[in-house]
Amino acid sequence: MKKLYITMLYSVAVLLTIDLLDGFIILKRGTLIASNQYPLWVLYLFQSSIFLVYFLFAGKVYREIRDKKNIYLKLSSWCFSLVVVTYILFYILKLITFKYFPQWDPNIIAYKSLGAEYTGPQFRPVSDLLTAPFEILYYGSPSFLQTFFNFLQQGLILSLLIPGLILLLKKIKS
Repeated sequence: MKKLYITMLYSVAVLLTIDLLDGFIILKRGTLIASNQYPLWVLYLFQSSIFLVYFLFAGKVYREIRDKKNIYLKLSSWCFSLVVVTYILFYILKLITFKYFPQWDPNIIAYKSLGAEYTGPQFRPVSDLLTAPFEILYYGSPSFLQTFFNFLQQGLILSLLIPGLILLLKKIKS
């Protein structure tokens, strides 16, 4: 079990790095964000990287718990715990950045370029973790591919989809 917690910490660190790189690109692009000049290939690369991190984490968890009962439920709960830990740490990082380093907060720059006022990060775990995937499908994005990747990137979907994919791949392999 200790190996799984260490793997979770590594996964959280990689996800945090991906989020910081995304924020750095927003800081570098500045006002170009409003004119939809964010490079979509970078967005797809980051979202694919997030998917890969969750997939590798679920594979590691599978190797540790493969002989136990209710394996899908356990894989899903481990993946969702990664989602929750990551959400809490991202919120703390966003709060620290907003309060102490506002010049480095990509949300302030993105909101300013859109002509809106940013009031700071809000802690809404139920909304952000449970209902956000379905809001993304309802409101959509300019392209189907962007909507699809945004939907897949959501923690709830990743924690349900990836364990099923891992078990399917293991069943096909054997």
